[in-house]
Amino acid sequence: MHDLASVPGWRHVLAPYAATAVMWASLEPIWQAVISEAWAAYRAGSHAIGAVITTADGTIVARGRNRVRDVIATAGQIHGTRLAHAEVNALLGLPKELDPTTLTLWGTTEPCPMCLGAIAISKVRDVRYACREPYAGSAAHAAANPFMRLRGLALRGPDRPDVEAMLTVMEVEHALRAGWAHDVYLGAVRAVVPGAVDAAVDAHATGWLWRMAVAGAPAGKAVDAIASDKLLLHGVRGAIDPEPPQERPARSGN
Repeated sequence: MHDLASVPGWRHVLAPYAATAVMWASLEPIWQAVISEAWAAYRAGSHAIGAVITTADGTIVARGRNRVRDVIATAGQIHGTRLAHAEVNALLGLPKELDPTTLTLWGTTEPCPMCLGAIAISKVRDVRYACREPYAGSAAHAAANPFMRLRGLALRGPDRPDVEAMLTVMEVEHALRAGWAHDVYLGAVRAVVPGAVDAAVDAHATGWLWRMAVAGAPAGKAVDAIASDKLLLHGVRGAIDPEPPQERPARSGN
């Protein structure tokens, strides 16, 4: 549980957890770029989802973030509409001279039905995502019909349970703050990412994560603070190293 006092600023909020915060430094630069987009979306009051597109050598050629609740326009991006998803905004920024079939889209979150379709239509084939989306994630539909099969999408993720849980906390806290975190959504997430919902509920109740956002904390500090949350750590460790089942006593003969 995070202990908030009345002193403002993200440094105060993070201070009790700085000694154990190591996640950001362990991330590859591409994932840092993706998560930076997600944190920018969170700070703007939109869904905490980000995406980048890279060439085969890892060069970032387009970036996008969720702008569903954004009120300020950004050139080349859509905002203020339910269609303003991170993957769509990243795809809108693709240079036309590049061959999309050679590119990789990296996203914080498993694509929703709309984004999966947009990726397929764009002809980008390789997709990496850092966390599952048990409520609207649609990776299972990558070969749902002849069109999708012809596109040959290859989706991979997630690679790290701890990163998945951290990102889930950020998105669930946003959902709670925005007022749309209904029981069906929370139940779906709780069933897949243990500990993340409890940690998000705590972050929402205490306000510590949103205070970091308002105070201008950089993405790395926010990531490390979430990753150090005791409720989240308990859930992740339980998912990775579950307790062995208890042996049942043998039944006696009848």
